[in-house]
Amino acid sequence: ETAPPAGAQPPATQPAETPAPTPATQPAAVPAGPPRASFMPGTVQVHVGNPVVPTLQVDNVTDLASAIVHIKWDPKILRLNAITPGQFLSMDGQQVNAPMDIRNDAGEAMVNLTRLPGAGGVTGSGSLSSFSFTAIAPGTTKIAVTDFGPMNSKQEAIQMTPPSVAVTVQ
Repeated sequence: ETAPPAGAQPPATQPAETPAPTPATQPAAVPAGPPRASFMPGTVQVHVGNPVVPTLQVDNVTDLASAIVHIKWDPKILRLNAITPGQFLSMDGQQVNAPMDIRNDAGEAMVNLTRLPGAGGVTGSGSLSSFSFTAIAPGTTKIAVTDFGPMNSKQEAIQMTPPSVAVTVQ
C-alpha cells in the first residue's frame, strides 16, 4: 500500500451518491387515432382531356420509412402521365428515392417510396405521392391502391387499408 502524497486529504467517506433522477425521455409525438391512407380528393368529376391528380395522403403514422404503392385503373378512361413523391417522407430534409413503373396498357403502376438507409422514419400526416392522369374517354372508373406496403424504420409493416378514389369522366 502506498501512502498518499504529503498534504493530500484522505478520501471522504460519504454514502454513495444516488444519481439525480433523469427526466424520462419523451417519446415522439404519438398521432391521434389509427394510421390511415386516403386519396384527396375522395371523388373526381372531369371532362375528357382534363387532368385528374389524386394525392395519396397518410394520416396518424409513426416512423414511416418506406411505402410500396401499386395502383390500378381503367386504361380506356385514364392515362397516367407521372407519379410525384409527396412531401411527407422528405419533410425533415431527407432524400427520398422513388423508382416507378407505369403500365398504361394494363392500367397499373407501382412506385417504391423509400427514405435513405439510416435516415429513420417520419411521424405525422401528409402527402405520400400524387398521380397525374389525363382523362382520355368518358366513363366511370376508380383508381385503387391494390397493394400497399408501408414500413417503419425497422422494416415492420404499418397496417393501413389501401384506399381508392372514384373518377367520373364526361
